[in-house]
This record gives sequence, C-alpha cells and structure tokens, in this order.
Amino acid sequence: MSPVKKRIFLIIALFVFFSGSVLLVNYIGLHILSVVRAYINGEGAYSKGQKNAVFYLHRYTLSHQESNFQEYRRQIAIPLGNQQARLALEKPQPDLEAARRGFIRAQIPAGEMDGMIRLYPYFHLLAETRQALEIWARGDTLINEVARDAQLLHSRITSGQYSQQEINQTMNEIGRLNGQLTQMQDEFSWTMHQAARRVQRMLFNFMAVFISSLLVLCGYIAARALKYIQESEEKYRILFEESHHGLFIASADGTITDLNPTGMRLLGFRDPTEIQSVTIFRLFAQQDEQSVELRQQLERAHQVTDWEAEIILHDGTRHAMMLNATVQYDTKGRITAYRGSIRDITERKRALATLKEQNAELKKINTELDNYVYRASHDLRAPLSSLLGLINITNAESHEEIRKQYLDLMLKSVSKLDRLIQNIINHSKNARVEVVPQPINFREMIADVLDDLHYMEGSKEVEKQISIEEEGIFYSDEFRVRIIFSNILSNAIRFRNPLILSCIRITIHTSISGATIRFEDNGLGIAPEYIDKIFDMFYRASVNSTGSGLGLYIVNEVITSLGGSIKVDSQVRQGTSFTVELPIMAPEPTHNSYSLKNLPA
Repeated sequence: MSPVKKRIFLIIALFVFFSGSVLLVNYIGLHILSVVRAYINGEGAYSKGQKNAVFYLHRYTLSHQESNFQEYRRQIAIPLGNQQARLALEKPQPDLEAARRGFIRAQIPAGEMDGMIRLYPYFHLLAETRQALEIWARGDTLINEVARDAQLLHSRITSGQYSQQEINQTMNEIGRLNGQLTQMQDEFSWTMHQAARRVQRMLFNFMAVFISSLLVLCGYIAARALKYIQESEEKYRILFEESHHGLFIASADGTITDLNPTGMRLLGFRDPTEIQSVTIFRLFAQQDEQSVELRQQLERAHQVTDWEAEIILHDGTRHAMMLNATVQYDTKGRITAYRGSIRDITERKRALATLKEQNAELKKINTELDNYVYRASHDLRAPLSSLLGLINITNAESHEEIRKQYLDLMLKSVSKLDRLIQNIINHSKNARVEVVPQPINFREMIADVLDDLHYMEGSKEVEKQISIEEEGIFYSDEFRVRIIFSNILSNAIRFRNPLILSCIRITIHTSISGATIRFEDNGLGIAPEYIDKIFDMFYRASVNSTGSGLGLYIVNEVITSLGGSIKVDSQVRQGTSFTVELPIMAPEPTHNSYSLKNLPA
C-alpha cells in the first residue's frame, strides 16, 4: 500500500472511529432522555387516571349508578398498572412480563415500554431518579388507600347500609389523598426533569472533551492533508459536474462564470453561452427587494444558508429555489467571487402548503368535535336532570291534577331529549353514510314528515300550504332530503307567532337540473344580527329557545353533502323563508340502493 493510500486510510479510519463514537454517545444520551420523558409522560397518564377516578367516584356517590363506578375502576386501573410494573421491577429477579402487563394497564405506549423496563434498574444509581422512585412508591401507597376507600363506599351503597354523613366523610378523606397525590406527582415530574438536566450536563461535558480532542486531531490531519490539495482539484471538478445540486461560481459583480449541468437545467439554460451576462442578483422575481437583501446578508455574514426565493427561469416560468452561497475575499478584503448551490423546492413548498391546509382543517375539526362533545353531553344531561327532579316531586304529590301537570312536563323533557338524540343520530349518519340517489316523492315525504310532527306542541295550530311542480323524476338522497324537511318544518312550528294564525307554505319546483324548495312561514322571524350565525353548531338565536341548536347546523351539513345551497331571508315578527337549491343526481343501480330501515341507529 502506497504512503498516500495509507494516510488516506488512516484519516478515514480515524474519522469513522470518532464519528461512530459520537453517534454512539448521542444515541445513548438520547435513549436515556427519551426514557426519562416516557416516565414523565407516564406520570401524566397516572395523574389523569387518578383524577378521573376520583371524579367518577364522586359522580357515583351522587347518582349511585353502577356505570360511574365501573368508569372509576377503568380509570384507577392506570395508576394501579404503574404500581404493578414498579413492584415487578423491584423484585430481586425482576418479572419483566408482569411489568409489561402493568404498563399495558397503565396505557403506556408499546414503543416506550422496553426502554422503561430496561433502564429502570439503573435509576437507583442516580440520586434524582432514586428520589423519584421513592416518591412513586409513596404515591402508590396513597392510591391503595383511595382504592380501599372506594371499594368500601361501593359495598355500602350497593348494600343500602350507609348514611350521607359516612359518604361525605369518606369522600373528604379521598379528596385529601387526592391532594397529596397531586403534590407528589408534581414532585415526581420536577425530580425527573432534574435528572434529565443532569444527564444532559454529563453528556455535554463528555462531548466537549471528546470534540476538543477531535478538533486537535483534525487540526493535525488537516496540516498533513494540505500537500494533497492540488490532487483534489480534479476530483472537485468531477463533483462539480456530477452533483445533483445546481452549483455556481460568480464574479465580484455577481455575473455567473461557471454553472454545472444541474444548475443549467434548474435555471432553464441549454447553452453555456446563455449565462455570460446573467447575474445571481437578477434571477429573482422580486428583483429590487430580494437582490438588496441578498447582497446585504452576504456582506454582513459572508454567507447565506437555506435562503428561499422565487426565481425566474430562462423561459420565464417561476420556481421556488433554495440558495446557499459564500463570499470569497482577497488579502485586502475585497470580494473576488461568490460560490454556492441552488435547489428547486417548488414541490416541497406545495407539499408544505397542502400540509398546512390539512393541519388547519384538522384543528378546525378537532375544535368542532370538542365543542360537539361538550355541548351534546350538557344538553343530554339537562332534560335528564329535569326529568329526575320531576319524578321525585311527582312521587311526593298526592293531588291527581298536579301530578298530571308534572307528567306533561316530563313528556316535554323526554321529547326534548328525543329530538337531541335524533339530531345527533342524523348528524352521525350524514357524516358516515354514503350519498345514494333515489327517486324522491315529495308529496309522500312531506306527508310523512308532517305526520311525525303532528303531536308536536303547536303543530295543529299551524296551517300547511303545499305547492309542487315537477318536471320528471328528481333523484337525490331520500334520507338526507327528509332531514332538511323535518328540521326546517319543526323550527317553523316551534317559532310560530302565537298572536296570529300561523301558516307554513312549502313550494317545490323540479327540473332536469335540480330542485328549488322554498319554506315560508309567518312566525317570529330572526333578527338581522343572528342571520349569519344560525347555521353554527349549537347556536341558539334566543335564550328562550328549547331546541338543541343542532337542527339548522345539520341542515347546512346535509345540503353541503348533497352539493346544494341554502339561503335565508327573515324579518322579526314577519316570518322567515328558506330557499334550498339541490342538484339532481344520477340514479344508482338497483342493487346498490338501500333502505332507511337498514341504516345503523
């Protein structure tokens, strides 16, 4: 082996050794920090399970419903699973399978379990992690007390042998334990964070020494490698010509003097003579602004890194590019050349823009979902609470006429609950059931909907006028069209004007392109400031409204899924009109049609 090859081999071997060492140390350090974060995240799940368990236990003491106690058991299983894992790992011969089962109960992600189990024995070597384990053990003791008290409560309540004072005393004790657990969890998290910081400091000190040694060695190798610079010139030219990045060299005034084949292709040049008068400062779509900015940054920092700009190609098209460049100076500090690379990032920018749009949409959907769950649960509970109260006072009432009044109020609460549940079902079906075109018989559908609303309060007091003009068969999704009619007509009845003769007029006109459906009433109307909000989820234009606030939101969602549109016009105390435009759909093959009776509830 020649001396040159020996030196090259030595340089490569040393580089590989040090690079591998750095990678190994970084891997170990990142693994340790990852496991510490996993334990911190596990503490978060532990804390959430504990608090949720106490919450459902409290609900159980109020409602005595077994479902609340079962939910308490599911939540308390999280901290108890952590306890199971800890006890299994504390054994002289750790039971790894038992620890894994415990972490599964604690809802620890599968990808984090192995690291947490593997690193647990070493936690006793570090003061901070050893303290965290002690806090964990004390917390498990308190969790056991909570579980014991909860089981005692359950036994007394199910047997009926309890007093409210005993329940209150037990819940006060559980509340005290809950407070102590919260404080311990904060101490655990803080201690683990301290451990993470200590590990980071140790890694930093090690890397500082290691890198310093590496820099000294690199200086030595660099001094020995200077004699081979001339030999690398030809290699540089090969790399320049064959690089997958556009590489350029420009003179002091920015005129491109050398551009590799990739750069020629990226900038749209075919002949090297075409670049003779091209400067790097005149490639930008926003020449004045971006040229000045690039010059200033190069003069100030002597380089630009990952600088993004829109560049005009030779054929006039525009592409997003990423520029990296450095400035070359002579001994007197004057600029002699610019060297750099360009990379087309047009597709990446488009992908990022698409990703941002999707992320914004996901955030919107998540916000709507959170609001939906909160409001739906609130609106479900309100009529149930009212119903429970009415049942209690009805049981205590002996007067038959008053009992009948209470029963009427119960019926209203149940009806309100039924409407809300039906709205939720309709919303769910609209979101997950495919649109299936079917021939729509408007007369039959309107008759069915009005029949369903016949016993609705005030329905008999409203005159219904129907006008239908059909040009051929209109195809659409029968289930969704029925939702439109049901919600709009029920709103018209609910918000009728009790001081006048109420009337609802339904006008339908179909053609070969679609259907126009108009609903008009002479009811209470909607104030102008509320018009733009009536299609929002859970929006009620009046505090006196007894509806769920979902009806018109679902109508709008249904119409959107059918590719239609809806307009509203209203005047207070004069009435409201809704105009729905629905496109006609191509009929589905017979074997793909479905019946509303077969839809999932």
